[in-house]
Amino acid sequence: YAKIASKLKTNKAQIKYRIERMTKNEIIKGYTYITNQALLGYLSYGLLIKFSDVTIDQESELIKELRKIKNISLIAPIAGEWDILVITLEKDIITFTKLLSELIKRCNTHIKEYEFYIDYEGKIKSREYLYENPKKNIVKYGSDKTITLTDIENKVYEMIKENARISLLKIAEKFKRAKNFIYLG
Repeated sequence: YAKIASKLKTNKAQIKYRIERMTKNEIIKGYTYITNQALLGYLSYGLLIKFSDVTIDQESELIKELRKIKNISLIAPIAGEWDILVITLEKDIITFTKLLSELIKRCNTHIKEYEFYIDYEGKIKSREYLYENPKKNIVKYGSDKTITLTDIENKVYEMIKENARISLLKIAEKFKRAKNFIYLG
């Protein structure tokens, strides 16, 4: 709020009020976070799903059910050959396979067909990366380095993924309640 208020030459209270009003009136529909997942060692997995004989209402219910799966980043209905696109960020094919199993379990018998890909360096690569023990490849999106987060950084990252609007104060309060020390400076 402070940065916006400074740019608009007003105060934080005014900005907070306006943003809350726009959110209440659904002008602002939500918030998200943007990370460089490649630096964290994640790959982006895309999953295309075609349902078998489901109505629009049933598809909406299936999408609601799939949104309950923790690691799914995006679920979007699409037009064309496939019905929905699911995007998830995973460290390896094993964790993606577990997520895929959970997704299939929740959709029960409604999936007619699915296909998935790994977005690697902005391109869809061949299936050689889909084996359980692929050769180690570092994902590069304009950087030659990867970063490993500490346990505390991972917890903060998960909190931000869960609520993109969470304030640093709220994060610090959660750590204080957990009797952990965190410096957010």
